[in-house]
Amino acid sequence: MSPTAFRVACFRSLRLRCRERAEAPKEECPTLPPTTEERIIDNRAQTVADTVMYREALATAAEARGWSVHWYDRERVFRDAAAVLGRADIDAFLSAMGRSIEPPWQAKHKLAAAAALAVAGIPQRRKG
Repeated sequence: MSPTAFRVACFRSLRLRCRERAEAPKEECPTLPPTTEERIIDNRAQTVADTVMYREALATAAEARGWSVHWYDRERVFRDAAAVLGRADIDAFLSAMGRSIEPPWQAKHKLAAAAALAVAGIPQRRKG
């Protein structure tokens, strides 16, 4: 199997595994002050409140459907993905994945692939 065919097979396998587990990694969500009054007073909270509440609503809806939700740390996700693959660095791996899938392959796609790889390394919890 050629290196490109191998990468495509890995990507397809990862995509299928995430579908089977009904999971989608989500970037870690900043915490908000507990009350509306505190959120109005806090400048940072005002800036991120809509995004945080939207993410929380999506996560709640996903969990209500029985889907697992995994939050990831943008600062750590590439290291976590590298650990799952047993590598020190995954830049070359992600670049090769992008070339094999073909454009567009942007930074947000690399981030999503790294998050999916990191989630794939989390042991699956048994339901029931």
